[in-house]
Amino acid sequence: MIALLGISHRSASQEEREPFVLKDYDIPALAGRISSKVDLNGIVVLSTCNRTEIYLNISGEDENGIYGTVSGELKRYCNVAEQKNGIFYFYTGKDAVHHLFKVASGIDSLVLGEDQIIGQVREAFHLAQKNRLTGCIISRLFTKAIEAGKRVRSETDIRKGVSSIGHASANLCKNIFRDLSSVTIMVIGAGKTMDLFLQRITKKSSPGLIVANRTLQNAEKLCATYPGKAIGLNLIDQFLPQCDLVVAATSCENHIVTFDMVKNSLGKRKGKKQVFVDISAPSNIDQEVKNIEGAEYFGFDKLKKVNCINSEQSKDSVNDALAIISEVENEFCEWLNIQSLAPTIHLIKNEVKRIQKKELESFVKSRKIGKNELIEQYSKHLSEKYAKNLIKRLKELTSNGKNRDHIEAINNFLRQDG
Repeated sequence: MIALLGISHRSASQEEREPFVLKDYDIPALAGRISSKVDLNGIVVLSTCNRTEIYLNISGEDENGIYGTVSGELKRYCNVAEQKNGIFYFYTGKDAVHHLFKVASGIDSLVLGEDQIIGQVREAFHLAQKNRLTGCIISRLFTKAIEAGKRVRSETDIRKGVSSIGHASANLCKNIFRDLSSVTIMVIGAGKTMDLFLQRITKKSSPGLIVANRTLQNAEKLCATYPGKAIGLNLIDQFLPQCDLVVAATSCENHIVTFDMVKNSLGKRKGKKQVFVDISAPSNIDQEVKNIEGAEYFGFDKLKKVNCINSEQSKDSVNDALAIISEVENEFCEWLNIQSLAPTIHLIKNEVKRIQKKELESFVKSRKIGKNELIEQYSKHLSEKYAKNLIKRLKELTSNGKNRDHIEAINNFLRQDG
């Protein structure tokens, strides 16, 4: 059974999601815990700034038991004792498949049609492959999900408008300040998200810019494209009072900008406010800064409104995207149904082979003749042809594996001693 346990921006707040953000090195350890409790045939864990989702192929149909086991292991691994009811969602079968295809296509993203998620799905799949966590079914599932995501982006207009967290953050900042030409901006991080943010920010204005990053060389590269001053993370405290807007997007697991840093900074700004936009997971800016007079804090949850305003034209393409998803999803489900016939086909072949061997020995013995190669080959030919006809009729009877009750009945019949 294909199953999915997840938490995302649609089911939980940023504060509730943060404890469940996982790094690459967490995945094998978490998979090991889950596999020790259930009969696991494959697992892929997708963890991004807005979601953590565990996709599994499990032997068994006990949905309540699987939900309890997987959610329990995730909470224990992340050291979360309690959480509000309803922040996790759980899908099985076609519902789980449909959800993954929507995720890969950008339909389920905070920013509708965003480009980065398909790369994150691909990376999660490759990481699972690298750690030998994928089986045949999970591998096929993710291959088809990535195919659907590519087709949606190339065959629809879903990418029009806002297409990334970086772009959505830029629009948020424009709504806050209206005119950025006199605003001094500090960005923390020098990755793709920050590049996309600056791309949108600097189109119509040329703000003063400070780029802070752990690796100074990467900050300097960004400043070569968007003129500004590159600094190390250790100098943030020194330059913070100069900045009207601070935007953070790194993979750091700790607060880079602390409550005390902001309080000291505002004390030097003589009543002039500071705005903090945090698009990191987990947060790079202490969310408690929102309680300091003169500081405004915006996290992922605030981007939802911006996305709704700026993605109306993308929403017109959702129906086209869903049609593509349905097509690729049906292809996967057809393949999956046929896979369910594999054990039955194996039983048919073994049973026919058993009968062929038994009858050949009986025939040779009753005729009191030595084994003849031609007779043996002909008997194998008959058995293979008989098996082929049975398999053809099996597929017709079960609608290519869709009728599970018929499959089980045939399996029980074939397991009888003959």
